[in-house]
Formats: sequence, C-alpha cells, structure tokens
Amino acid sequence: MSNDRNNSPNARPVDNSSSPDSIAAAPSFHNTGTAPTLGDTPGPTAPRRPSAARNVAANWIWYLLVLASGFIVVRLISDYLGKPVLGVWDLGWSFVFFVRWLHMGLTSSVSRYVARDRELANWQGLNQTVNTSLALLSGACVLGFAVAAGCSFLVPRLLPDDAAPELIRTARWVVILLSLTAALQLPGGVFNAVITGCERFDLLNIIRVLRDGGVLLAIVLILREGNGLVAVAFAVLVGEVCGDMAKWFTALRICPQIKLQSSHIDKKAARQLVAYGSKTVAQGLARGSLYEINRLMVLGMLGGPAVFAIYSRQTALLKHALRFMKQYAQVFIPRSSAYDAAADQVALRSLLVTTTRIGLYFSLPIVLLLCFLGDHIVTLWMGPGFVAQSVLIVIALGHLFMIPQQGAYSVLMGQNRHGRIAIIDWCGVILGIVLAWLLIAVFDLGMLGAAIGLAVPVALTGGLVMPIIACNACALPVTQYLRRIGWGPLIANVPLALSFALSRVWLEGFWIAVGAGVGGLITLPIYWRLVVPAEMRRRTLGKLGINHAATTDTAPTAASSHS
Repeated sequence: MSNDRNNSPNARPVDNSSSPDSIAAAPSFHNTGTAPTLGDTPGPTAPRRPSAARNVAANWIWYLLVLASGFIVVRLISDYLGKPVLGVWDLGWSFVFFVRWLHMGLTSSVSRYVARDRELANWQGLNQTVNTSLALLSGACVLGFAVAAGCSFLVPRLLPDDAAPELIRTARWVVILLSLTAALQLPGGVFNAVITGCERFDLLNIIRVLRDGGVLLAIVLILREGNGLVAVAFAVLVGEVCGDMAKWFTALRICPQIKLQSSHIDKKAARQLVAYGSKTVAQGLARGSLYEINRLMVLGMLGGPAVFAIYSRQTALLKHALRFMKQYAQVFIPRSSAYDAAADQVALRSLLVTTTRIGLYFSLPIVLLLCFLGDHIVTLWMGPGFVAQSVLIVIALGHLFMIPQQGAYSVLMGQNRHGRIAIIDWCGVILGIVLAWLLIAVFDLGMLGAAIGLAVPVALTGGLVMPIIACNACALPVTQYLRRIGWGPLIANVPLALSFALSRVWLEGFWIAVGAGVGGLITLPIYWRLVVPAEMRRRTLGKLGINHAATTDTAPTAASSHS
C-alpha cells in the first residue's frame, strides 16, 4: 500500500479542519453577495453541479415511497401476523441500527472528500478515498456477519418469559437476516457516497425507487400468500443486494476517474477518513442510541412486544419526519465541502441561513399536523388500538426546533466541524436514560414518561445547542441567525395551525380532513411567494402560459432574501 499521500501533484492537500472543530479565522459577517438558493450553483471555478432543488425533489420522491412502504408493511404485518409479531419486526430493526454503525462514518467521509477532490481536480486523492474506504468497509462487513450471529442470541432475553418457542425462532431469524442486510450495506455504501459526492441524487433515487418498490411488492405478495416474517426479511436482504450492485455500476459511470486498484489503498487516507468519520459515527450512534434505548426501556419496563409496538408507532412518525428532512439536508453536505475547499466564508454563512430557513418552512407543518391530528393519522394507519395521542404530542414538541436544524448539521459536516455535536448528543443520551427511568419507575408515568425522556434531550441538544455551534463555525451571530430564519416560517404557518386547531375542536370524521385541507390551500400560495425561488416561479408560470404574471413576480423568497 502506498504511504506517500502528499508527494505527487495530485495528492490531497492537508485538511486543516480535521482537528476537532477547529474554527479558521473568518471575517465578521457582512450581508454581501447573494445567498445560494435551492437552484443555484455558485462559484466561478466550481464543477458544474445539478440543481439542488432537483436533488432535494429526487430525495423526497424516494422518501415518500419509503414512507408509504413503512406505513403499508407494518399495517400488513399487524393484520396478517398479529401485534406481537409486529413487535418482533420492530425489534429486528433495533438491532439493525447497531450493525449499520460498523461503517465508522466512512460513507459520510467518502461523500465529503469526493466532493472536495472533484472541486480541486485531485484524482489521486479521490482514488485513495474510494479504494481505502472500500477496503475498510469490506472488513467491517465480515465483522457484521459475526455481530448478526451474536445479536440472535440476545433475542430470548428481550422477549417475555412466556413467549412461544415459534415466536422466539422467528425473532432470531428476522434479527439475523436484517442484520446481514445491514452488514452487506457497508461496502455498498462506498458507491452510494460516490454518487452523493458527485451530487447525482437524481440517479441515486432512481435506483432506490426501483429497489424499494420491488421489495414492497414482494412483501405484499409474501404476506398475501400466507408466508411469515422470515420470508419478508429475506425479501429485504435480496433487494438490498440488487440495489448495491446498481449503485456500484452507476458510480463508476458518473465518475470514470475512479480506478478500483489495491495500489490506491493508503494509510494516511485511512487515518483522515476515520478521523472525519469518527465524528459522524459518534453523533449518529448517540442520536440513534437515544431513540433505541428509549424504546427498549419501554419494552423492558412497561410490557412485552404489544406495548412496544404501540410506542414504536408514535416514535416512528417523528423519525419519519426527521428522515424526510435529512433527505433535504444531506444534499448540502458536498456543497458545503466544496465551499469550504474554496474558503468561501460568505457562501457558507448564506448556505447555513438558507438551508435552515427552508428546513423550518417544510418541517413546521409536519410537526403541527402531528400535534393536532396525529391520533387520526395513527388510527387511519394502524387502527384505534395503536393511538397514544399525549405521547405523540410530547415527542413532536420535542422535535419542533430540532428537525429544521438538519441543514445546519450538514453545513458543519461539509466543514468537518461536527465533532462537538457528538459530545453534546452523548450528554443527551445520559440525560434521556436517567429522565426516562425516573419518570417510568419512580413517577409511574408509563409511556408518557418515556416520551418526555426522549423529547427533552432532543430539544436541548438538537434544537438549542446545534444552531449555536453552527453559527460559531460560520462566524455568524446567533441573534442574526435566529432573526433571519424564524419569522417568515412562523408567520406563514399561522393559517395552517388555526385550521388544524379549529378542525379538531369543531369537526368530526371526514370533515376534519376537509378543514385541515382548507388550511393547506390557504398556506400554499403563501409558500409559493415566500419559499419557491423567483426563477423557478417564472419558469413554472411560463410553462403554464402565464408569462405576464411571471415577469412581474419579484417578491423576495426564503431562499434569496436577506434581512
């Protein structure tokens, strides 16, 4: 393996931000230049990039399929196989979380350094990144097989003492198959990251849609034919293998400079990738552990799989909302990395404000919907036996200001300054465990106590501390940041909040949806004026033949205005 990473003209330049959250000297914030919008590709020397708006739309289209699949699959499992078996399915995915983190954060490292090396036309550095990470994650895949076997032995300890032997056998096989799926994802994640580093989220999501659509169809057929949960887990495994093969082929086509050769495996590249990835994996493990330990405390302290399934449905809605916004935010990691490589502080500050403001525009309606009408959503989804409205409201309020900050975290990841977030999140895990235990065991609050134990650390770490750290990293005053991101989304959502509240108080049944829909119709033109970039409005109206309105439409948008 080559150890000389910096002796050739194309060797990767030293990344001065690799020390934990070092903040390079930056000029004080001035409102100069134009904020990058969802459709911009700023930077005169930057490689041509696909539209960020198209990338976000592609991510969301795919995730809507994931969301629909999640709703459909769990309902089918509950209807065909019963609530205890659904709890086994949830348990299997809890183990998957821990297997997935054997990637050591390397996939985020690959995405960041691919974007950085393409910006600098550093093809040797790019090949060192890809080949070194592929070697490391192939080893992690082998370790994942062992972890999958080990996880299966823990299953009987997590099920009730009176669990049927057949349920235990099913649970073991489901845990093994889903854990193997996560292990095989590890080397395939390199090619996923190459595609995102090239900002070709459109191609990535075509693969995802075909894979997940095929798996969903297979699961529906499996359950309708009377097969069990083990066959469902096997379908997920097959779908993942097919998807990873398609990503491998696509990555090599869109980035032909990649040469898969062992001579490019490099120790210095490994250290740099692991140094960056360790921050990502530490934060991801902390945030994920907070959710999973909280759910496992419900399983262990409040009953068996049935109670666990009810609580999991409430947390699942918020996790879907969070993942939905992550699909938006992850588009900006390679862009932030490119700006950081070009030392463009103005663009980084503008990106921070723009991504968070638009994130708040999109996430606020979701949280309002879950707070006011979440019980109706759960009833429609799973039936009245799964409703726990007070639990859902508490969890949703805890995520109110955390979900929009995913853009801020993406900007920090692009700068390699996200290490402090991991430390803060691990403090949140400790707080969550202690608080949930006290509220469940001492104050006997049941699932509501578990919900508070989740909501409080999420609100403090993700909603309060993260934006402060992001502002410091971009040399942007916190008060100015809050002023520029907050007022527009809050005011724009007043009609929607009123319609949800009035619908809940005055209407029943189908008319609740009608009342909520009226609020949505009132809110849409507000968003059209404030969120959609002016150029996109002009193009859309032009295609509809409304050219006069398009040419006179000059209102500032959330993506382009400055306070």
